[in-house]
This record gives sequence, structure tokens and C-alpha cells, in this order.
Amino acid sequence: MLFSGVVLNGGTSSRMGEPKGELNFLGKPLMEVPLSALSKSGASEIIVIGGDRPDWLPSEIFHVDDPYPGEGPLGGVISALRICNEESVMILSNDLMGIDSETILTILKKVNSQGVVVPVAGSKRQVLSALWRRSLLASLTEIYETGERSIQTALKSLSVTEVNEFDQDKFANANTPSDIIDYIATTGDTYE
Repeated sequence: MLFSGVVLNGGTSSRMGEPKGELNFLGKPLMEVPLSALSKSGASEIIVIGGDRPDWLPSEIFHVDDPYPGEGPLGGVISALRICNEESVMILSNDLMGIDSETILTILKKVNSQGVVVPVAGSKRQVLSALWRRSLLASLTEIYETGERSIQTALKSLSVTEVNEFDQDKFANANTPSDIIDYIATTGDTYE
């Protein structure tokens, strides 16, 4: 299946104190985890939205500025749907510590013709690890223009397919330095 992969790299990382995507995670920048998962899943293109372009980012991965800085991830989703070439767009946050290609491929198998495929883990929708359709761009833009910034709220107006077959660790994100320490201690994880 053809799909575009996007990593949202915006945000202020106020709780972390430095850009999350650049943090050392098991010897590599944290953002390499979602980038690697997208690459190994077969994304036809990979785009990083927001933040500065890291020096280590391979030239085949595109980087674009966030046209909605400071406005939350809904603006990033809209940007992704606007610039990607494929109808299906897998959008991930830059701070996912456990996401892997197997998880993405499972989500891709649930693609539907009109809505969003959202994994659920620990009884929570993982909206920053979801598969979106470019055809949703007009609806999301309209929602955004009303002043709404919450992806969870925007989903109430869309067709959503939930996928409930994941371990919560696949969607663990790093909001504080202790999140990284706890994740590694709990999972004993190594980089894929």
C-alpha cells in the first residue's frame, strides 16, 4: 500500500527543556525512532514538519517549516495532508519511543476510504500515531478555522476506525527526561 509518512517536530518541549526530537535515546536522536519505523514500513515519502532541520537528517527525508507554529498538532496534521503526495498519510509525533514498523503495518491494514485509523492503547486514542486520509483536509481546515485546536475534538466530526490490538509501550512518548528513563527501565528496550 502506498502511503506518506510524517513526523511532527513542532512544539516548544517546555517540560523537556530542549527539542525532543534531538534528545539522545539509546545512542541516537529520539526522532530517529518514528523516522526509522516509517522507513521500514515502506513509506513512499517521509516528511518532518516543524522545528529546525537536524544536521543528521538524511537528504531523502524532506523537512518543511510548520505553517502553524504554536498552534498545536492539529495544524501539523493539516500541513501534512496539504503537502503529502499519497492519499493515506501516517502521522507520528517526534517523541515516540516504542513505535515500530510492525505497529505501523498493522494500522495500515485497517485503512478505510474516508476516515482516520486511530490506534487505541491503554484505553486511550493515540491520535499522534494515526493514519489520515488527504480527503479530510477540507473538513479539518474548516474545524481549525473555527478556533478548534484539539485533535480529539476534531475526531468527533470524522469517521474513525479504532484499532485495539496494541501494547501501550508502542505509543510511549517522552514528555520529561524521566519518561525516557522509565521507558528503558520498564521495557529493557533497544533501538530497532
